[in-house]
Amino acid sequence: MDISTFPLPDLNNLPRNAKISANQPPLLQDVVEHITTVIHVLNVCLTIYVLYLCFLSPFSLVTWHVFLYTLGWTLLMTEGILTVIKENIFTKRIQQPVRVHIHWATLLLATELIIGGLGTIVWNRSRVIGSHFLTEHGISGIVATVCAFITVLNGIPALYSVQLRKIIPPTINKLFHAFFGFATVVAGAYATITGYYTGWFRNRSSDTVIIVCFIVTVALTVWCMVRPLVNGFTRIRNLCN
Repeated sequence: MDISTFPLPDLNNLPRNAKISANQPPLLQDVVEHITTVIHVLNVCLTIYVLYLCFLSPFSLVTWHVFLYTLGWTLLMTEGILTVIKENIFTKRIQQPVRVHIHWATLLLATELIIGGLGTIVWNRSRVIGSHFLTEHGISGIVATVCAFITVLNGIPALYSVQLRKIIPPTINKLFHAFFGFATVVAGAYATITGYYTGWFRNRSSDTVIIVCFIVTVALTVWCMVRPLVNGFTRIRNLCN
């Protein structure tokens, strides 16, 4: 039997996601999907642990700060970024435009919780003398919150980059969004890590657990940044060409 007579699929007529899957080695795609699934599990476990610490004692303004930031940063910010990754087992069957809208809506909710967390610590510091906003944790937290707000606002034109292409090139629009998104995640991760070494966290955790939380946070941050960095460098290279 001559197999050359069998018709071959026309890759040009395949959907965009199907083209990507066809061009990507199956083994690599499986590995990335499994790693992403592990990241989901680590994210949920870290969130549950910190929320558990919040309920060890009656809620104070500082505890509300930790509670809201954990839901906003650790859980929703990470999951919102992973939403647009095609190796996400929870969203890979959803069309790309829908995933992008879910991504923006999730980050919007995350930012609202983050701003609420900032508000609680501002209120607390207005009642108690302290230097929270002069610490590395406080400064990085403010920077991350401002960047998150800008990123969410810029997410609106990024959602409609095609419709706005006559006003601003889609590549520039998405690069601007990616830049502030990167700054948001890095500053947020730094604020989270330094938060593990505050009195509130140390009084509730052992040094070993703090190290584990540190490692998990770094893993979440690095994995969330891989795809955006690759896409960003690709867009910059295309602009230069």
